[in-house]
Amino acid sequence: MSTRNKDASPEALHRAMERQSEGTLDAGAVAKSTIQTLRQVNVTLTPVIGEVGVNVLFKRSLHLTSRTFPWLTIAENHGDAGDFLASLGARLAGRDTKEAVEASSALLAGFTELLATLIGDSLVETLLGSLSASLELPSKQDSIPKQDTTS
Repeated sequence: MSTRNKDASPEALHRAMERQSEGTLDAGAVAKSTIQTLRQVNVTLTPVIGEVGVNVLFKRSLHLTSRTFPWLTIAENHGDAGDFLASLGARLAGRDTKEAVEASSALLAGFTELLATLIGDSLVETLLGSLSASLELPSKQDSIPKQDTTS
């Protein structure tokens, strides 16, 4: 799929988050920006795929990302997106900035990839294109290898 951001590398995400945080980027700011983005995704997608669908995609993308970043593994069964996002935010905030940016980038890219397999690239672009713009990233992806979503 080609939906993910072309420049959604950790470096590009770092630059975008640094702009959002007015130059004072730390792991806490990365966590805040990531959670804010995921909350916007939740609001946007819930009418389309339902709250359960959004939560399943959040958890699946986190599971896949935790292969690379084992510290992201969340063992608890969070009932709603708010609890899930709070736990994720705490885990991101507790890492160094570079690691938090890399994990956030992988998580957001993986989420977008999973969503595209469900509803297609063009609908993802339509629904989430404004979120890409808020991070000031291009809307198409060529440079990030496709994440294995089979296990």
